[in-house]
Amino acid sequence: MKLKHFISMVLICVLAVVFLAACSSNDEEQPEPTETPHYVEQGETGGEIEQPTIPTPTPEPEPTPAPVARGFERVIFRDGAPYMTHNEQLVVIDGGVPLVVDGVLLVPVETAQLALCNYLVWGVDDSIIIDGITFLPLQTIASELDNVSVGWDAISGTLIVTTGQTVSQASVSRNAMNNQSAAWFGSNESIRIGNILLFFQQASGGWATTPNFNMQPSYENIMLRVENPFGTDGLLDNGNTIPEIRFLVSMYQATGVERFWIGLERGIRGVIASQYDNGGFPQRMARPVTYHGEITFNDHATTDVLSFWLDITVNRQNFPSITGELLELVQESLDRGIQGILDMQIYSEQQGMLTAWAAQHHRETLEPVWGRAFEPPSISGNEGARVVQFLMNIPNPSPEVQHSIHSAVAFFAYTEIIGYRHVEGVPARHPSWGNDRIIVEDANARGLWARFICIDTFEPLFVDRNPPALRINPNESDYYDPIVGGFLPGLHLPLGGNRRAVYNEDGSFNLVESYAALSHERRNGYRYVGNWPNALPAQYQAWLTRNNLTSPN
Repeated sequence: MKLKHFISMVLICVLAVVFLAACSSNDEEQPEPTETPHYVEQGETGGEIEQPTIPTPTPEPEPTPAPVARGFERVIFRDGAPYMTHNEQLVVIDGGVPLVVDGVLLVPVETAQLALCNYLVWGVDDSIIIDGITFLPLQTIASELDNVSVGWDAISGTLIVTTGQTVSQASVSRNAMNNQSAAWFGSNESIRIGNILLFFQQASGGWATTPNFNMQPSYENIMLRVENPFGTDGLLDNGNTIPEIRFLVSMYQATGVERFWIGLERGIRGVIASQYDNGGFPQRMARPVTYHGEITFNDHATTDVLSFWLDITVNRQNFPSITGELLELVQESLDRGIQGILDMQIYSEQQGMLTAWAAQHHRETLEPVWGRAFEPPSISGNEGARVVQFLMNIPNPSPEVQHSIHSAVAFFAYTEIIGYRHVEGVPARHPSWGNDRIIVEDANARGLWARFICIDTFEPLFVDRNPPALRINPNESDYYDPIVGGFLPGLHLPLGGNRRAVYNEDGSFNLVESYAALSHERRNGYRYVGNWPNALPAQYQAWLTRNNLTSPN
């Protein structure tokens, strides 16, 4: 079927089905329509011109009720299929076929008026009679309609029509792709992005690199990657892979296009396959022997996966396509992940307190381990807070989950850095180094935590690269003491980073000087302190209220 003829047929069906709902939604009886005037187009020069047939005058009808406002609707047509999908319901196509004449799409007036319940009345200047049927250009009909968007998927021959919401035609970035309205999914821009994601998806089901949204792979190459993907890796940290899968889920549910289902299913199954039996997820799905294969909370790898699984299992109305065995796999993976979180929560023997979680845990023993040379085994003030927030989203939390939340919230309250403020953008020791970051005393300051907190002492851990990347011209080495605190060896790191720990004469930890002892490059290129758990107290109180609980602390 020619594309233009297919689209022509489809658009009239859209008018007939999508807007017919407006008729049935109005309980009042509609007035009888007047007879449609019969017009004939002028013939060629010299030919006889038929005059319009004037209808018999009829009494003035009662005022026509105003159209009933309708919400978002979606209609999907597939090339050659004798049916369409209207708001996820199959409907048999039974309507007239519009015509394309000199590049203009003409729609039967009688059918359009029937579909619109005579709510809209068009002028007749543009009408044309062909084989006894009165037509109007689509542009004339569409001029009375608002909020209509059309997306065309050339690979599958699928046309997606949405009404009731305005759809932006602008390009969308990766960061914004999952923040669009429901009507946007199925638009031409969403189809373009979906194709790019499929092109970059690995055989593992994940994405090993951030997709290039500026490229446009050919249809042949897209389907080649869908049918014969390659690559065994995939990233789970820093917002990789899970956003791509989430997008493909939305695309499949909006379009019903099979290749989007293939991509989302491959993604979900692949991520679950990378999960360890103890419930944790690695940073890289291929599970390398380096720290990238350890259980990773760093940059929210594990919590991003489990938050998506929780969304799927709890908010079922948003994921109607994920059912049966696939849903069971997601639920089992979620349950295993939650139990793994409970098993990995760190208990400080020296402090006698159940605390939070590390950025990385050993894939077998679950003990805290090194990440990079400046990421020591410790309690994480960043990732640990995100884990608590995930646990508080679990409906009907078990006593074990409740105890975990109570303990972690108490730990973060205990380790808040009070009386100090983090300042950015101050001049560095030398102008050629740029700006700098410092910690200063401020009696009124609150809401600061260390990213790495010592398991035994709860002191902040400031650890540098090994070797540090020192500035030159002038040389930072003239000021940098390479032995402050000593080197800390660890798993994957025969000689880890150099801890920058300065103590006062009374043995107390000097926060200001310890932070200043870091190299300029790391102090300004990494976030060693922040306000990550700042929202926990309010979230905790809301969680207690929501679950009718009281705090034991």
